[in-house]
Amino acid sequence: MYINYTLPKAHIMVNNNNFWHKRLCHPGIAVLKNLGLPTSNIICNFCELNQVCNQPFNETFKDALLPLDCLHIKLVGPIHPSYFSRSQYFLSITDHATSYKIAKFLGRKLDAFEEFLMAKTFLQNQKDLKIKKLISDQGGEFLIKRFEHISREHAFDHIFSPPETPQHNGFAKRSNRTILDKSRCLLCSCNLYAEYWAEAVNTAVLLSNMNPMQ
Repeated sequence: MYINYTLPKAHIMVNNNNFWHKRLCHPGIAVLKNLGLPTSNIICNFCELNQVCNQPFNETFKDALLPLDCLHIKLVGPIHPSYFSRSQYFLSITDHATSYKIAKFLGRKLDAFEEFLMAKTFLQNQKDLKIKKLISDQGGEFLIKRFEHISREHAFDHIFSPPETPQHNGFAKRSNRTILDKSRCLLCSCNLYAEYWAEAVNTAVLLSNMNPMQ
């Protein structure tokens, strides 16, 4: 959808292929094909400007077949400018089997544990399942005693990726890249100020969860 603001009256011109690509938060061609939508003649300048793709890492958790078999968590930030609620970080939580994503917004790194607890309760109540593995980097917010205590109390493995080896938590890295790329596309295409980044992240997560898996 394009709006021409140079004319006295705004005229809306719709390219059906681009329309669904933008409405669904800039998904890839594979997602559009799964939805039965047209994929030809899709030209998105926002994707070209805001999405940068690296070579994929080798899969290391192929045994995670069911929801909550393996969760990947990673802290993103600080992000400037901060959101209106003074949030500067978000904690991304991604289920390996389903690619279901959750984003929790934080003002401080130390809030990561409490936000993880709330997300853990929510996810386990949805499926009546238990977390088996939790994968994170060795950030100070994940090395605190409270994470160690809860992993022992609830009998799940907390696995840390080695320093300087992002491929060991490549799933979280790709998930965050997807969220951030889509968020930048939303901010640019809607002509919003950067302070609305958290709203863009929320929308990107919501629509990513609604789209079929590739």
